[in-house]
Amino acid sequence: MVVVLFALAARESSAKLFGAARNPEKFLGNREVLFEKWNSFSQITVAPAGAPDHRWIFIDADAATRLWSADVARNHQAEPRRYGEVRASSLVYALRHERPALIIGPGGGTDVIAALNHGVPKVVGVEVNPIIVDDVVRGRFADFGGDLYRDPRVEVVVDEGRSYIRRSRADYGSIQATLVDTWAASSSGAFTLSENNIYTVDAFEEFLGHLAPGGVIAVTRWYDASRPKEFLRLVAIGRSALERRGVPPSEVARHFVLAADHERHGTLLLNRDPYSEAEVQLLADKAAEGRINLLFAPYPVAATSAAAPVLAEDGVLAGYLRAPSGVQYLDQLSYDASPTTDDKPFFFYNLRLGDLASVARRLAGIEKDNLGIAVLLFLLALSATSIALLVLVPLAVFERRVLREDRRRKLRVLGYFLALGMGFILVEIGFMQKVVLFLGHPIYALAVVLASLLAASGVGSALSGLGARRYGASGYVRRTVGVLVGVLALYGFLLGPLFHALLGLPLGVRVPIAVVLVFIPGLLMGALMPSGVRVANALGTGTVAWGWALNGGASVMGSVLAVTLSMNFGFNLALAIGGVVYLVGMVLFPPKRPRSGHIASPGLPSRLPFCAATAS
Repeated sequence: MVVVLFALAARESSAKLFGAARNPEKFLGNREVLFEKWNSFSQITVAPAGAPDHRWIFIDADAATRLWSADVARNHQAEPRRYGEVRASSLVYALRHERPALIIGPGGGTDVIAALNHGVPKVVGVEVNPIIVDDVVRGRFADFGGDLYRDPRVEVVVDEGRSYIRRSRADYGSIQATLVDTWAASSSGAFTLSENNIYTVDAFEEFLGHLAPGGVIAVTRWYDASRPKEFLRLVAIGRSALERRGVPPSEVARHFVLAADHERHGTLLLNRDPYSEAEVQLLADKAAEGRINLLFAPYPVAATSAAAPVLAEDGVLAGYLRAPSGVQYLDQLSYDASPTTDDKPFFFYNLRLGDLASVARRLAGIEKDNLGIAVLLFLLALSATSIALLVLVPLAVFERRVLREDRRRKLRVLGYFLALGMGFILVEIGFMQKVVLFLGHPIYALAVVLASLLAASGVGSALSGLGARRYGASGYVRRTVGVLVGVLALYGFLLGPLFHALLGLPLGVRVPIAVVLVFIPGLLMGALMPSGVRVANALGTGTVAWGWALNGGASVMGSVLAVTLSMNFGFNLALAIGGVVYLVGMVLFPPKRPRSGHIASPGLPSRLPFCAATAS
């Protein structure tokens, strides 16, 4: 297999076997590819557009950002405004252009050009993808794009948005994010299940803290006039951030202006301070010039030019902003638009808990944002069926005799194995999702948490024999679980604030911190599995087979449960339930040694080097 893969890779430059997927359902479709490159978390391609003055930069063949020509970047900076989403997203610069602007996710530079066109003296762009910055805009297509990112007025850094802002000591006139997350992962059903640390109350609170007086946060997202679920959640995040900063509910509406083009894009303009009537009128005039509708304005607007402002107020959004209690207003809706936080950052997940089961029954008409939920439920059913057919049925047929003798003690041991499998995966996925917010991308969290946790579990397993000999199997398990639960409780209270405080550190520093934090509970969790194996082996090697199988099955089922719990109740609760499951395992662990007085049979050494912590 290795030889075949190497042979295919050697032919890749001409065969293009692993290149851009020619999927007509994706935005890239069958366009000619001018450039293609992969990194650990994305595929970047550049392709021609319908107009000669720009090209498309595609992320994972579906999300896209425009790369404008040198003529547009230097001489015709107003040209991108022919697109409605550009006119809507750049409204902020009609109001705030005298101070530096921060753009999160500038992509090919559309928002950068809009800011320069309005006279912004300095534009700082924070782009998470180095291929877009270094290989496309500054590299292969630097001449085509007029070397925009080397303009003396422009500074573009490769970083994660919140990490950069945490380190920044500047105050900005505006902070802008235009469709930073798009449909790229939705097409595979994964987007709803992905975390995002830009669209949370904690993030908006931090953005507000880095604005100059009168500064504005401008965020453009998808807007559906018939059911503005996603945009309503965005507005709810802004309201919650203001209320955390002490703005009373009666004053919240004065901080908002909402606009939308005539397609499907909406722009939130959230002012750090209340808007004045003159500022709202100025925004209304600019919106009218750009044929942009105002979805909400805190004051009446009048026609002061030939193009009369259009106040097409959205009743849902306006009702929420004027409601005395935002929480009560959102509770009355059929979908969940409650503001996301760092503990529960699933911005695109809008189902209520009671609606989960109904998703599987309506797959044909399911919304794209909720496709991931259907995949999750399908995985749950597939996992349960596979475990039953491939694990439990064979054991019941061929190893049923194992449970005939000393059944009570054996069932307690098997319950212990179940608890270890379920608890381990709950803690593992809880950590992984928390670390995503700390490291800035799921691929980093996946690598760091898996490697650290499994290595720590192996070390803990190797050292478990020392503890078992000193305290006895039962005493060692009680002490280990007690310390583990204490660590998880401490993490539940302190991990969020700690990550928040350290978010501004460089990635090379945050990774070792995450490794150490994961390694500590990993040692403890790894130490528990060999204790169960020793006791099960003393009851008969068939008991070990049952225990190992149930542990693996619990791990698989627990992975789906962990994601479901995190999405509906937050990461801290998932970690807390993981700790409770370990406590249950501690209670189930047999309190006394087997009658033979041996912890392990002669065929199995009392010290099990690097015993796997879980079958997963």
